[in-house]
Parts: sequence; structure tokens; C-alpha cells
Amino acid sequence: GCLVLSVSARPVTPMATRQLKHTGIETRAPGVLPRLAVVTTGGTIASVKQEDGTLVPAVSGKLLLQAVPSLNGTVTISGIYAVANIDSSSATPEFWRNVATAVKARLADCNVDAVLVLHGTDTLEQTAWFLQCIDGVGNQPKPVIVTGAMRGADAQAPDGPGNILASAVLAADPKSSGLGVMLVMNDQVFSSRYVTKRNANNNDAFGGSNGGGRIANVISGKVLQYFRPNGTLLCPGYPLPDVLPDVPLQAAYPGVKGSILNYYMSQGSAGVVINAFGDGNMGGVLGDAAALLANTTNFKVVVAKVPLDGTTDPAYGSPGTLGALVKFGVVGAMNMNAFQARIVLMLTLAENPDVTPAELQAIYYKISYPYN
Repeated sequence: GCLVLSVSARPVTPMATRQLKHTGIETRAPGVLPRLAVVTTGGTIASVKQEDGTLVPAVSGKLLLQAVPSLNGTVTISGIYAVANIDSSSATPEFWRNVATAVKARLADCNVDAVLVLHGTDTLEQTAWFLQCIDGVGNQPKPVIVTGAMRGADAQAPDGPGNILASAVLAADPKSSGLGVMLVMNDQVFSSRYVTKRNANNNDAFGGSNGGGRIANVISGKVLQYFRPNGTLLCPGYPLPDVLPDVPLQAAYPGVKGSILNYYMSQGSAGVVINAFGDGNMGGVLGDAAALLANTTNFKVVVAKVPLDGTTDPAYGSPGTLGALVKFGVVGAMNMNAFQARIVLMLTLAENPDVTPAELQAIYYKISYPYN
């Protein structure tokens, strides 16, 4: 079997300490092309126009790769694995599990050097972040890359083939090892930790957040790196759970009713992530409900921020501000966006439903500021 290494990278709390595994060391002989496994899920990259002009996923992974002849000489395709054929707006936590299961299986294969996931762009960054947080995926050395397209496969100038080729070039570069899960679009390489979709229509759809995100560009068949994130520090290596707990994402807005949080709890949700104003403020009505549930029940309340950059900060003390709410067990997601904060809360609660607010806050802090 493949050699297994271990490194410690979990937050230092009783719940959160774990050895992380590097599941695979390169075994190919010199001069042999890197072996790339491809996982397909549908998305615009696999879509063609129907009679009514709308795009629907319809193209197989085999045909998508055949449209990129330059793959020959760059990588060897070790296999194509279809997990789904959906518009990624229909992604579910079960879908995330299925993708992660397929990726983990490929990474554990000594005859695979890298894995590429073809995916729709609507939720591309969320799937990438979920993969990053799974033990044996984001914290192991083999490159894991996700890519998609903003134009359909039958467009006059589709961007999918170029994104696939750039991903293969990245997968074949020895410097791509150990960087965590990466997202490739428009010849740009982003860390799954610091990337978000910034444009709904253009090919240049993704950008970094918090001053980072872009690891490299792929130019003239070469990878030009700017910095090297440590894949073992980007997110704790959570075990892949059989079932993910329900965690809604709730926006703060003027006039929001606090009763919505009680409704979520009554429906069996384990917690909620509130996407709040500024550095974590939501107003007194929603804040009172959040404080009451966090203080008197096992319902977890995590507060993220609407602004892309910066961090949550308990700087204000008026009703409904984070400074007033942390006293009751409400947790700030620090510099994570709401999507990332939700995935971390789901995985944490799947591992330990009784995690304390202090332990949970330590996890968000360690992910946000791994070098502090």
C-alpha cells in the first residue's frame, strides 16, 4: 500500500486534537506522466443548450476530456468517475459526501497522482472547501483540484477545455503537492480557503478574499506560483461523517424576526450560521433570540460577516452586536465567509454534538489565524 505519514494540525482543544494523515506518496517512475483521476458531477462545463435555449448537463466526462487534445503529453487519465450530473445549485450535503468519498478513494490509490473534480460554478467554492476539511483529502500531499466553466460545452468559445487543461498542468507540476484543495478558473489557481465567486456571468468569475486566495497563474503551459499555503493548516481534517447535521444559513436584515431561529430548532436543526452586518452585528430582535437559544439550549449559533474581507469582532456592546452576544455563547466565525462557517459547524457537530462555545470559537480562530 501507499506510505502513510502523520502530522498534527488540529486546533489544540480536547475535542479538536487529532493526527492528520498524508495518504499517498508519489510512486511513478521518472519520465512517466502524472496519473490524473477525474471525478465528474455535471455543471455548466458539461452542459449544452436545449431547444428552449437553456443549458442542461448532458456531456459525459469522456467527451469533455476528448475536447482537450493537449492533455496528451501533460497527464495520463487514470480513470473517469461520474458521481452526479446536476446543476450545482442543486448540490446537497449528501452530494458533498459522495464527491468526498469518490475523491478519497482515488487519493488512496497508489496509481493516482492527482484528482480533478469537474463541477458547476454556483457552489464550486463550497464543495472545494468541504473537500479541504475532510481528513485524507485536504491534508494529504497529492493535488486535489476543482474546476468548472462559465460557458456551456457547445458555446462558440467554451472555457471548459481551457480550465481542464490548466488544471492538468497544475496537477502535473511537482510544486503543486501539499497545497490543499485548489480551485482553477480562467488560468488562475486559488486556495479553497480564500476564494469566492465574484461575478455571475464572466469567465473571470472567481477572486480571492482577505488579501489572499490566488496561489498561481497558469501561463503558456507553466505554473507560476505566488505563495504556498500549507494544506495541513487550512482546515481541520474532519472524518467524513455518515450524516451531516442540518445547519441553516440565515441572513440578518432590517426587520428580521427572531422567531425564525426557534423555527429552525423546532425542525431539528443543530445550529445556525447568521450572516450578519459589519463585523458580526444583527440587531436586537434577532440578537435576543440568538442569545437566548445559545445560552439555554444546545443549539449552536455562529455569526459570520457579510463583507468579504476582515473578521468578526466583538467590538460593539449595543443589543444585537457581537460584543453583547458572545457573553451568551454566540460564536464568531472570524474571517470565514458564511458558507465556510456553515461547513465547519456541520462537520464539527457531526463529530461532537456537545462541543462547547469556547471549543467552537477556538476552532474558528485556529482556521482563521493558523500561525497565531
